[in-house]
Amino acid sequence: MIILHILLWILKIIGILLLVILGLLVLGVLTVLFVPVRYEGKLSGDISCREKAEGYLRISYFLRLIQFKMQYVNGKLAWETRIAWKRFGQDKETDTSENTAQKADPEPAMLPEKPLEKEKHEQKKEEQPVIRTSEKETKTSEKEKKKDPAKPKFFDKIQYTFHKICDRIKSLEEKKDKVSEFLSDEVHRRAFSKGKRVFITFLKAWRPKFVRGNIEFGFDDPYYTGKTLAYLAMIYPFFGEWLEIVPDFEKAVLKGNLHIKGHIRMNHAAAAGIKLILDKNIRSIVKEILSMRKSPKQKKEEKSNGRK
Repeated sequence: MIILHILLWILKIIGILLLVILGLLVLGVLTVLFVPVRYEGKLSGDISCREKAEGYLRISYFLRLIQFKMQYVNGKLAWETRIAWKRFGQDKETDTSENTAQKADPEPAMLPEKPLEKEKHEQKKEEQPVIRTSEKETKTSEKEKKKDPAKPKFFDKIQYTFHKICDRIKSLEEKKDKVSEFLSDEVHRRAFSKGKRVFITFLKAWRPKFVRGNIEFGFDDPYYTGKTLAYLAMIYPFFGEWLEIVPDFEKAVLKGNLHIKGHIRMNHAAAAGIKLILDKNIRSIVKEILSMRKSPKQKKEEKSNGRK
């Protein structure tokens, strides 16, 4: 009886440990799927004065325990990452250490040359041109010898590239019919429509929650300003809710600012992937694409293995 109690007690401990491990795994998966990655970005600038350009980016995760910041101000870029209490980033100590090292190691002072060393230096200068002329003569003679055999190699390369281009065009013509048949199939059309719907829902879930912007533009000629404004009016319904466009017909201007804020959850990506994997049409089209990418040798080997 005592042995049975001991065994049951050990089994209870093992079961509790397994449950704790499984609970931690489930908790980790749920945090990865449902805890959002939050982001915020700001941009502002003027093309007439590039020094006024400013930028800010912040990405945080899990109640800001993991955070990344990046800032661009006055032509300088600074970044910082924080994991719990530890910080990593650009420090000012590196700049100060480099400045101190430059001060500690000054350039050596130029010592006055002795008269004997000056004479030797002048003699070397006089001898150098003679050596250079001899080297040039030898190089020119070697080039003249090598000119004749290099010509046929150059023409051979041109012919090889021409034949290669012709073979590539023939292979594309052969594949054209296969691609047209591939796109006209009903199974493939259903797969494309399903993928399109899943992709659109995925983009809607991951789009920013807050976007505000302001752009002021203008050209020297007001004709071009009005023309660009007409083109932007055609696509204005797509961004009119969050972007304000101000034309200037008097001078050339391009400046503005943008503020984006939102979050990303991985459960949307997981759901999109599961929907695509469970669809029969998409699985069949993936198999066909993989089979098309295989070489004829691999196909023959697979057929021979299947017969065996």
